[in-house]
Amino acid sequence: GRHIGAPWSAPIALFGAGRFPPPPFQVRHNLNALHPDLNHTLAYTEPGSLHHNGVLYLVLQAHATADTSKLVLLASFDHANNWRYVGTLLTQTDARHFGYQSFVAPSLATEKGRLFLLVSPHRPLPHGHDGTHIFEFADITHARLKRTPQGDLVVHQRIPPSFGGPFINAGESDYDQVVLVVI
Repeated sequence: GRHIGAPWSAPIALFGAGRFPPPPFQVRHNLNALHPDLNHTLAYTEPGSLHHNGVLYLVLQAHATADTSKLVLLASFDHANNWRYVGTLLTQTDARHFGYQSFVAPSLATEKGRLFLLVSPHRPLPHGHDGTHIFEFADITHARLKRTPQGDLVVHQRIPPSFGGPFINAGESDYDQVVLVVI
């Protein structure tokens, strides 16, 4: 087995966005080539993953500019050797519907057979992150979250920041089966 002093493998650029990262890195998966919806992405950040029914799902924040992003879902059916674009989960238009600039810091979770997307709604500083919104998937295989018949997103649960004040900036979260409350 490996130990702290053992030699490590060489770093790799697993995911890239078009021409980024630049040489000398050789990107293993150019995500922009997966689908036209990703063509204008400059960088992918904040991955969240989930293994469900033999499929590895990966949610990423896709940045087209410093102020423009969306959350996209990818899937791998072969242990992360190849990836396919499933769809866009949330856009800035979705965030504006709730009074925010964007949704960031995505995480995926499963509880009693139900699948969830955890995100932190974000406003420009001094506010920053504002707790966590939990959305339930209607169908993860098609990147669809539960919505009302009118098309509005259904918030399964909102977890406010545990402290307040003029500088909130709290809410990036991850899943713990003991903590997530499913109603």
